[in-house]
Amino acid sequence: MKFRNGIIIFMILFITFIVTLGILMQREGSDLVSDDYYAHDRGYQNELKAIQNAEHFKNPFKISQTKDSLIFSWSENSTPSVISLYFKRPNNKALDKTFEINFGNDKNASLPKSFFEYGNYQVDARYSIGRDSCQQDIPLRIK
Repeated sequence: MKFRNGIIIFMILFITFIVTLGILMQREGSDLVSDDYYAHDRGYQNELKAIQNAEHFKNPFKISQTKDSLIFSWSENSTPSVISLYFKRPNNKALDKTFEINFGNDKNASLPKSFFEYGNYQVDARYSIGRDSCQQDIPLRIK
């Protein structure tokens, strides 16, 4: 008789536990599907297209370093335009920087390194060549 009562008590506690978990999950909601899922998907598709456009033009935007500055340059076969640069610091969001550079007729531009802390950055470069929007993700280590 005691064994049967133990099993019944265990089953009641287990069912109570499962129902409690179900209720808690319903309160929290789900982040797996957003309300504007299709808008996110269109944005993602546009981003993929921009990355493919940059690869088609052979990633014409380059970043190099000198002792005191960062040099931004274009390859010879592309036309410079206004470019948006997002410097993202993986371990410290407070060090993220955003710049817009208008190249005009020049193929090169520069920024002093004093604007940045030393370390790793992920540079998100967005620009247009003709009517094609392009995006390049460039890893950068400022020394």
